[in-house]
Amino acid sequence: MAIQAPEIVELEVAKRKWDRMFADAVARSIAKAITEPVTNSWDSYKRQLLLPRSSGLVQAILDLNDGDKIDHSKLIARRSSTKSVSIRVLVATSKTPELEKRECRIIDQASGMSYDEVKSKLREYGEDKSGQSEGEPVRGMFGQGLSDVLFGHDNGFLLTFHDDQVTEARATHVNSVKPAFNFKPLKPNPSLREKWGIIQNGTVVRFRVGERCPIPADELLYKRMCNFYTLRLINADPRCNVSLECYRSGGKIFSKPLMYEFWPGRVIAKNSTTVKYDKYDPITIDWIAIRADEKLKQSDADDDREGGFLVVDECDTVYDLTLFDFENQPGLDRLYGIVRITGLRELIKDRINNHGEALIRESRDGFDTKTDFVKKCLWPKMKSELEPLIRSEKKASSIDGEELSEDMRKRVHKAFSSLNALYRWDWSRE
Repeated sequence: MAIQAPEIVELEVAKRKWDRMFADAVARSIAKAITEPVTNSWDSYKRQLLLPRSSGLVQAILDLNDGDKIDHSKLIARRSSTKSVSIRVLVATSKTPELEKRECRIIDQASGMSYDEVKSKLREYGEDKSGQSEGEPVRGMFGQGLSDVLFGHDNGFLLTFHDDQVTEARATHVNSVKPAFNFKPLKPNPSLREKWGIIQNGTVVRFRVGERCPIPADELLYKRMCNFYTLRLINADPRCNVSLECYRSGGKIFSKPLMYEFWPGRVIAKNSTTVKYDKYDPITIDWIAIRADEKLKQSDADDDREGGFLVVDECDTVYDLTLFDFENQPGLDRLYGIVRITGLRELIKDRINNHGEALIRESRDGFDTKTDFVKKCLWPKMKSELEPLIRSEKKASSIDGEELSEDMRKRVHKAFSSLNALYRWDWSRE
């Protein structure tokens, strides 16, 4: 038998592996799915208008001192008066004259992309395509969020207008298995612009929300999108007007701008520190803690969480909303704040590019606490920083009567039951 020459056989990835990967990213949360193209649209506007990476709102909050009140209107009044830009988010829960059932569209009027740009950004999944490496003022890390959305849901489609070019990209599969994009140049014409609502340049991202992804009722969806943690700094920025338009069978139900305001309260602690990890340069951590005037939802089990620390970097990229393992501690239902980590972005990129370690979970739910940097460095550092504050908050909560032992709760309940029974007694019978 003749000896055959060596043969290279490419590894085939099962479809269920791809499906699971996209499902982990955005396929089960409409808030996550909408966030990705909205962030891309805002980044496109920032490139077009030469805006800085950060809005300055985080710095304005970090500049506050102990005891200062949080007044959101004053914080944003200091921001740039640059003319605002618009991003439309359209969601239909049933078929309408404008939209298909469960259709979602995100439309901007930014610079759009050329045919070559679209191919470059979508061709290689997971590559560093966001523009961060070239110093562009964008929040994204690797530019794969759009692919996650287009493949994680159904009938993923992108149409972009850039000067005299129009490019269409449709999500498809090779042999019904491997994800692929079908790129197609189109001829620009007024009817095409009118159909998709693009005046000159801009981009439309369209997909049908998958059946495994629930669409909340209109008002609940609006509230969730306003509060969703990775959108907060965009929703709080007066330069970016993101409108949510909800449709049912009869047509448009409402159109409201997404808005986020930091909760009224007072600064109770702050600090600036550094942390050293492995061979990397020291990372700077600036954090500030605020006690809200009212109780906040602290559960990290869904997209509606209100409290916790918003973890960001110097480019306003939001990584997490967390209490650094203090989630189950009683008496913290008024606590929130900001943790800004300068230098984190480069560390994250180096860990994934050169060490194959992703510090951010595929589910986009914050840091992977099993990774070495997070488990041995970031979390212990923040826990040691916050521990005195946590003890103080628990003590204050107990004094205020917000924290009671189970035995004391039973005694209080029994006492009130007795008083209520006494109050209801018909004394005329005595």
